[in-house]
Amino acid sequence: MSFVRRSGRMSEGQERAFEELSSFYLIDVPRGIATTSVHPDARLDVAAAYGRSAPLIVEVGSGQGHAIVSAASARPDVDFLAVEVFRAGLARTMLDADNAGVRNLRLVEANAPEVLSPYLPEGAASEVWIFFSDPWHKKRHVKRRLIRAGFPATAAHALSDGGLLRLATDWEDYALQMREVLDDAPEFERAFDGEWAERFDGRVMTAFERKGIAKGREIRDLTYRRVPRGDLCRLATAGARPARMPGGAVVLRARLDVGRLGADRRRRRRGGPDRARDTENGHRVGGATAHLGHWGEAPSLAHARSGADRGGDADRARHLAGGTARQRRDAALHPRTRGAVLVPYVVSRYVFRDRAVSFPWRVHRRWNRWQWGWLAAVLVLGWLILPFYFITSGVYQNWPVVDSPELIARLFVGVGAVGIWDELFFICTVFALLRRHLPDMAANALQAIVFVSFLWELGYRAWGPVLTIPFALLQGWIFLRTHSLAYVVTVHLLFDAVVFAVLVHAHNPGLLPVFLI
Repeated sequence: MSFVRRSGRMSEGQERAFEELSSFYLIDVPRGIATTSVHPDARLDVAAAYGRSAPLIVEVGSGQGHAIVSAASARPDVDFLAVEVFRAGLARTMLDADNAGVRNLRLVEANAPEVLSPYLPEGAASEVWIFFSDPWHKKRHVKRRLIRAGFPATAAHALSDGGLLRLATDWEDYALQMREVLDDAPEFERAFDGEWAERFDGRVMTAFERKGIAKGREIRDLTYRRVPRGDLCRLATAGARPARMPGGAVVLRARLDVGRLGADRRRRRRGGPDRARDTENGHRVGGATAHLGHWGEAPSLAHARSGADRGGDADRARHLAGGTARQRRDAALHPRTRGAVLVPYVVSRYVFRDRAVSFPWRVHRRWNRWQWGWLAAVLVLGWLILPFYFITSGVYQNWPVVDSPELIARLFVGVGAVGIWDELFFICTVFALLRRHLPDMAANALQAIVFVSFLWELGYRAWGPVLTIPFALLQGWIFLRTHSLAYVVTVHLLFDAVVFAVLVHAHNPGLLPVFLI
């Protein structure tokens, strides 16, 4: 799709310039169905279009042509291609180029993605510029932005190995989206240090930039380098993906081997209780995460609880089902629990320097009415469904008896701590890393499988997956839409608040008489 509105009329001078100059400057593009489309079989002969072989720089959305005409005039040894769908802008560009005596510039009136791939030959461009593309700032229009998932592969087709993709915008949330999309793209690596790139010296001050500055908006630049195709092929064959260190050396980022998750799980089950000291997996006890002797421990918890009910030995049931008080108190802060989040973050930030794992607490956007509505819906749905699930299935017995203020307080703290850890690990770590190798939908499905498997072992048995699978998928989808860790954590904590209340109610009927069952 194109990212610039095609509205506007041409003046008489522009119409005259378009008629007189288009034969030299404007490339005649074979059309598909739409007026600005490119026929899928059409290919540009770059050498024939310019009458020579020289490096090629492409500007997507050249507008009035100020930047590209200035650059073409200053660098006659380089060929320039302006891609624009706004005809008045094309006419102005041709007029200015003719007045400046520029002969190393050509224009294409077509949708940018179709020009970059497949119309341009693979690797034809040394640089692609995208300056102040339409931010489509209204939420319902965000999906129309040019720089979004799928675009990096399109731009990478046109760029030569080591070629540069230069971007600039005055809209903060669009700049963040650009950076996130390109950081996730295996075809590109950062060509800058820090949060943003330095202002590109070859970009002249345009009307768009002046307008943004006049309104108090900060201009943000980004520069990315095309990863050599040979590196991508070799690393793909080896089952890894490339990452670039500041010095330029290629390192390997290991791919998450999902198959080993199931293998490890089966091995632990076969190992039995004697392997308890070899595993440090967590089990939610009293709302926190305590050590599991083996992955099949939750049924024994229910068995211990039911046996105590028959024998009347409540203290023994509490001991067998709940573990020690220290386990319940310390589990959520156990070093391995913290390390599951901290180690990937440190490796991503300081070893690969790709920021694949991040924790976006602040996104500088207010929650909209739909987000507030979903928070209310989570409470209502939890109030209606969770008591029925926990009590009728008996899975509440997988949690220890909480019949004193101290145990109830520990349950509350533990549930909240594990809820926050769940989002830090499954969304910001597992989901983020899977998205670097898989499409968003596949990555979300896999993180949901891992999340639900984890919850199953924590005690969400019986028909629990009917609840936890949609919840995990929704959390991943919400994070994709909002990019807000604070929001998904809030949703999770509200859900866990209902879980906490239901567990207290199930173990102490009449203490919280707010449920229907």
